[in-house]
Amino acid sequence: MKNCVSAFLLFFITLALSAQNPPAIPPALEGSWKGSLNTGSIELPLVVHIKKGKDGEMNALLDSPLQSAFGIDAGSVSTVGDSFLIIVKSIQGTLRFHFDSINDELQGTWLQASNRLPITLQRLPEGEQGMPDRPQEPDTPLPYLVKEVSFRNETAGISLSGTLTLPDSTGHFPAVVLVSGSGPQDRDESIFGHRPFYVLSDFLTRNGIAVLRYDDRGTGKSEGFYPPATTADLAEDARAAHAFLQQHPNVLKYCTGIVGHSEGGLIAPMLAGKDSTVDFIILIAAPSIRMDSLLILQSGLLSEKAGMSPELIALNRRLLQRVFSVLREAEDKGEDITFMRKAVDSVINELSRAEKDSLHLDDRSILRQIQFFISPWMRYVLTLDPEEVYSGLNVPTLAIYGEKDLQVPAAINAPALEKYLRQSPLTDYRVLVFPGLNHLMQNAGSGLPAEYASIEETMAPAVMELISKWILLHCKK
Repeated sequence: MKNCVSAFLLFFITLALSAQNPPAIPPALEGSWKGSLNTGSIELPLVVHIKKGKDGEMNALLDSPLQSAFGIDAGSVSTVGDSFLIIVKSIQGTLRFHFDSINDELQGTWLQASNRLPITLQRLPEGEQGMPDRPQEPDTPLPYLVKEVSFRNETAGISLSGTLTLPDSTGHFPAVVLVSGSGPQDRDESIFGHRPFYVLSDFLTRNGIAVLRYDDRGTGKSEGFYPPATTADLAEDARAAHAFLQQHPNVLKYCTGIVGHSEGGLIAPMLAGKDSTVDFIILIAAPSIRMDSLLILQSGLLSEKAGMSPELIALNRRLLQRVFSVLREAEDKGEDITFMRKAVDSVINELSRAEKDSLHLDDRSILRQIQFFISPWMRYVLTLDPEEVYSGLNVPTLAIYGEKDLQVPAAINAPALEKYLRQSPLTDYRVLVFPGLNHLMQNAGSGLPAEYASIEETMAPAVMELISKWILLHCKK
């Protein structure tokens, strides 16, 4: 679940800093500098571009390549004491650093609310922008048709935008809709400098399969507002995408399906169980155990791999179990959102100050956690029973897991899914676990999300080949 991995959030801080006789800003600061912030869950590269303006001041721009954020205006470089300061108000962060002229690097600290993250930035060669290498992304021009499209979800009253790729303009082709994981995703499912859906759609289209990928509601060019959306709401968006695909003149009406990643892998069977026009589904790292159990399991595995002590892992597990128990009980009783907020707040505040500190729970992060726990998405998935979703399936199903996936662990989810499919009317299904692959289907080391960015591979070719061959096999007349 892509977005069960926390994205790196930058919060505004106000610094009341002044200096007597500030040092001059050396001309040698001009240039591009790259470093990485270790946020605990990922290594987040930052690139700072410093250039002298017409007014003689040194101005700065900031790139966060893994978040696809480039050219963020950071204003002018200022001085404080014997160091330099860059305040990036638009993304709510501040960089304070010294210039080491001997080693030609910037040594400093990134400030984020109560967090202080050390960072060393080294000068990039002229012309290099610090972009991660992604060799699987195709070169243009592309050898197939690429169309910008939009379609309506009439139930929600919104239009969604996406990209339709067709092998050519005259044929009739099998077709799939790509449905992303949790959190607001763009049509490429961009994550940490990778664009998995772009790479997958390119591979499938080159092999004779039409592909529709779209921006989630409230993301990119799609209308709507994402935060109130539940998995059921997102399933309606996917239903609208599939209906649009079915109506396209170059699409084989008898062979259209859904390819879902992570939460999208749960949405696909939700649709297939209710919509007879869905001919097949392909599930990539699909959750098949209850979401509260999955989040607790995921948190424990990620924490263990990241080196957290068994005591802290146990403390966090107890906290999550208690929170989920309180939420389920409140939901069963029909309690309102105000009651739920107070109930979760009470559970968290049962922790001692030392326990909160050990879990990095300050007042601001506690508020964020409460908002997450009482969100419509969380309250819905806590009531969702995957067994009910999968047991009624009656369309060909391919399910793929990565052996090193720490977000939807294959060792638990693959057997559970296989059990449900055996209980269903379905006879045409496969559940495969690929050795060495992580949640993004990359060949990985530890499987930690911190590796995602540093791995050049966006998606293992063997996975894409299997998906392509399986679709074409099931679309033979």
